[in-house]
Amino acid sequence: MTYGENACLGQANFEILEKRVLFSTIRPADFGAVTNDGKDDRAAIQAAINAAMKDDVVQFSAGQYDISGSLQIGAHRTLRGAVQEDSTLVFSTPRNQYAMQLTDASDITIQGLSLRANCGVILAPHNAQDVNILGNDFVWGYDGTYYNRLGVRVMGQSDRVAIDGNYFHDSLSSDRNVDLHGTHDTSYSHNTFYRVHDGGHIDGIHNNFSFIGNHGSQIKRMGIEIQDHDANRNHPGGSGIFVEDNVFTDWYKPDPWSFGLSVPPTWHNDVVVKNNYMSVFAPGADAPSEGWGDSMGQGAPRPGYGIEVDFTSGSVSGNTVVGPWVMGIVSAVGGSVGGAPLTDNTAYGSMPWGSFGVEGGNRGNGVWHDKGGNVGNKPLDEQPDKPKRKKEDKSDRKGDDKKPNTDEPVTEDSSSSNVAFLSDLQPQSVESGWGPVEINASNGGKGRGDGSTISLEGKKHDKGLGVAIDSTVVYKLNGKYSNFFSEMGIDDQAGNKGSMTFEVWADGKKVFDSGVLNKADRAKWVQLNVKKVKELKLVTTNAGDGDHSDLGVWASPQVW
Repeated sequence: MTYGENACLGQANFEILEKRVLFSTIRPADFGAVTNDGKDDRAAIQAAINAAMKDDVVQFSAGQYDISGSLQIGAHRTLRGAVQEDSTLVFSTPRNQYAMQLTDASDITIQGLSLRANCGVILAPHNAQDVNILGNDFVWGYDGTYYNRLGVRVMGQSDRVAIDGNYFHDSLSSDRNVDLHGTHDTSYSHNTFYRVHDGGHIDGIHNNFSFIGNHGSQIKRMGIEIQDHDANRNHPGGSGIFVEDNVFTDWYKPDPWSFGLSVPPTWHNDVVVKNNYMSVFAPGADAPSEGWGDSMGQGAPRPGYGIEVDFTSGSVSGNTVVGPWVMGIVSAVGGSVGGAPLTDNTAYGSMPWGSFGVEGGNRGNGVWHDKGGNVGNKPLDEQPDKPKRKKEDKSDRKGDDKKPNTDEPVTEDSSSSNVAFLSDLQPQSVESGWGPVEINASNGGKGRGDGSTISLEGKKHDKGLGVAIDSTVVYKLNGKYSNFFSEMGIDDQAGNKGSMTFEVWADGKKVFDSGVLNKADRAKWVQLNVKKVKELKLVTTNAGDGDHSDLGVWASPQVW
């Protein structure tokens, strides 16, 4: 999944980006918003959003904004939180409203914000395209009515939507994290769930939907439910649904509607359910942490299915289910036109209806085919450790004290959701006009390690590059990332002196030029799409007016 392929930095788009030398940073504070004062900031924030043009960034400062009512967000808008501190937006809306309404849901990014809403949070009511909801922190839905208690709702037909790297938590009274309809080229991946009612409902899928690398615990209902009520035998669905590497454990008061994964898009092709780990209890436990939920007339308390599948063609392989699910992996309700081929799946614990089986319904019974390597009824005391998170994502950088422990090692991965600070990567080459380029410090003198903490306009940055005069730092991205972001300017240690230019080059083409920045100028921000870019080069010059106090910084530069 990519975050908007039509905006990629392919060869054909270099010329367009070169013409856009600068974009503006729009700050709600300039329109009268004041953090932490307990007063309504809605009008000021709405004015900032309205003032933004294409490629501008509405940049929120750290602190809490109080918002009475909804924000209306049109096309070509980017809303971004502070890089290393929480920008918290606290909404109070009528019970039938969402906090953020995407009135023209095209080319919109909402990133790095802590969002608190009494009802639903983000609504795209019509045909979303190129909408990116990345690395946000959601708490929501303690008020409102059904379908107004959703974290993200996308209606109509949607293309290229990414809901990645977010942290959904402490919202058991909500309906679902997300509700998406009519999706095409969409990703809901690398998120963290904790104490939420339901991971989400996906319906009307066309082609290419990814639910990959999500981790969660204390879910009440389902990790995910993927259906397609728009398709039937005469009007088949699309192809390409990928449900992989998800890890969900320790259900909150499980009941018969507590499923691990429900993936029955009957008339779809190329459905892959692979390497998922579903455990009713916490690892090593023999009962729910919060006790059992309502038995719903089903006798003794129990959960539902570990993994439910139904599709025209696809595969179910390498999954682990840990009991006591009523059934481990089930082929559902008689759709399975091609049957569900099972390979190398493992079930631990006693499951009343069996480790692997079929479900009956008004269309008959499901069908599954044993392709080998499936092992059921293994003892619980032989269950493997919970898989560790494979991908670093933005949800690990957000949250509060209630967030569960995520101190798991991160391995290198080529996913576009993998966030990396450039100062943590090894550059291919480095040139500097005054001493070495300093890593995670400002440039001091000619010695290595003689800089200090990076500071722009009084804001400290733990990550960054300290440069001086004419410098060039080259990184090999090799097409692994989709986005680049950095703040830049003259470090505070320069006093009132210093002037430099900052440039970004991608595969030999200049795609950003800050123009001359003096110490008196405000720091600049840049965010660029670098999908398919192999070489990224950061360049500074002395602006042609001498070298005195030209101590620049690339502050918090990152790719993902």
